[in-house]
Amino acid sequence: MFIEIFYFVFFLFVFIVFLIEKKILDKRSDRINPGRADHIQADKLEGLNRLIVRCLQVVFYFYFLFTLVNFIIGVNLPWIRMGIANWMRITGCIVGINSMVFLWWVFQHLAGNWAEPNQLRDNHELVTTGPYHWIRHPLYLAADLWLLGLILISDFSLFVLFLPLSHWLLWRRAKMEEKLLINKFGDKYKKYRAQTGMFFPKITRL
Repeated sequence: MFIEIFYFVFFLFVFIVFLIEKKILDKRSDRINPGRADHIQADKLEGLNRLIVRCLQVVFYFYFLFTLVNFIIGVNLPWIRMGIANWMRITGCIVGINSMVFLWWVFQHLAGNWAEPNQLRDNHELVTTGPYHWIRHPLYLAADLWLLGLILISDFSLFVLFLPLSHWLLWRRAKMEEKLLINKFGDKYKKYRAQTGMFFPKITRL
C-alpha cells in the first residue's frame, strides 16, 4: 500500500507543479507585454473545455478520496485500477517530470507572447526558436504528456477517458489559433506552418 502512497504523492507533485508553471508564465507575460489584442469569439468549444476541466476535477477528487480511504481502512475497488505494471507507472513518473521540464523550455521561448487561448497580445511576435523550431504547438504537446504521465502514475481507469478528449480539444484550439496567426503574420506564418509539424516534428525538419 505504501507504494500507492508514493505514486499518489508523485501524482500531486506533477499535477501541482505543472499548474504553478503555467501561472508563472501568465504573470511573466503580463509583466513583459501587458496588452491583449486580437481574439476569437468564444464558442461552444470553450464551453466544452470548461466541462472537461470540471469533469477532470471531479475525477481528481474521487481519486484523492479513493486513495485516502484505501490507505486508511483498506477498501479496494479492483475495477477502479487498470492494473498496469510498475515499470509503466515509473515511466509515467518520467513522462510527468519531462512534461514539466519541456513546459519550462517552452516558457523560456514564449516570453511575453503567452496569452490565454484564442488570443494574441499587442506586439505579438512569431516565435520560431527552441521547441518552436520543430513544432508549432509545443505547449499543447506538454499538456498531452502531462495528462499521459498522470494517467500512468495513478493507474486510475477514469482518467483514461480524458486523454482523447483533451487531445481533440487541444487540436481544435490549435486550428483556431492558427487562423489568428495567419491573419496577423500572413505568408510568414504559412511558410512556417509548411516547415513544421503541429504537435510532432516533421521528418524533414529533424
